[in-house]
Amino acid sequence: MVRNPKSHLISSPHNPKFKRWLGLLHSQGIRRFNQFFLYGETVVRETLVRHPTRGLELISYHGQSFSLPVPCHATLHTVKKPLFSQLDLFDTNFPLLVVQAPDWPALDLLQPPQGVELVCPLGDPTNVGALIRTCLGFGVDKLVLLQEAAHPFHPKSTRAASGAIFDQPLYRGPSLEALTNGKIARSIMALDVEGKDLSRFSWPLNVRLLVGEEGPGQPHYPFGKRLSIPMARKANSLNATVAASIALYAYRLQHPFSRSS
Repeated sequence: MVRNPKSHLISSPHNPKFKRWLGLLHSQGIRRFNQFFLYGETVVRETLVRHPTRGLELISYHGQSFSLPVPCHATLHTVKKPLFSQLDLFDTNFPLLVVQAPDWPALDLLQPPQGVELVCPLGDPTNVGALIRTCLGFGVDKLVLLQEAAHPFHPKSTRAASGAIFDQPLYRGPSLEALTNGKIARSIMALDVEGKDLSRFSWPLNVRLLVGEEGPGQPHYPFGKRLSIPMARKANSLNATVAASIALYAYRLQHPFSRSS
């Protein structure tokens, strides 16, 4: 571990390391390098303590003083404040941590669900991050991100996930159109304003639930079941993460956590 470490100063925006860091602000760069940023003192500190092998680089600005449990294998970098500001999207004014992306395997939706699986096509990275945090809280076994979904390691997503990014199991799914496959569709329960009142639904132990974007609703695929959340007539829809939270809470009322969990 290192306290108030020293490193060489990076002052040019043309520096190859700085160019790579700029790439990590976007999904394309995250996919290319299989790395992403973590922001904020609490998340950075917790990650360095709980997942020290994930930390690759710690970036601070020139003149910044800090004390962090930095692993010996991590590289320390100091940059000029204007360069740091370009990377510090949320104005945290705290060192930024570059981490190695966790495994994110593909899931075969032709296989029946095992435990609680949530299928997500959400295109807003903030919503995806909030959903990751929600899934961890309700003990979702698999969060399946369809091809239409925002990248889970986008800065806005990891910021909203607030430290849950390494604990919630994530899986890659096919495109939304692939759900037209009858066998896949029948394995899915979709949240839909036109569905059955979920407060009166008897939840199976193993369930695959599809949450959709607010507004458009779910496509007219042959899903095994459509479930709705009772709402006031003036409300057209709920935020997708809010809807997922309500559905998962309803599931947990019938299938509570075990004592060990």
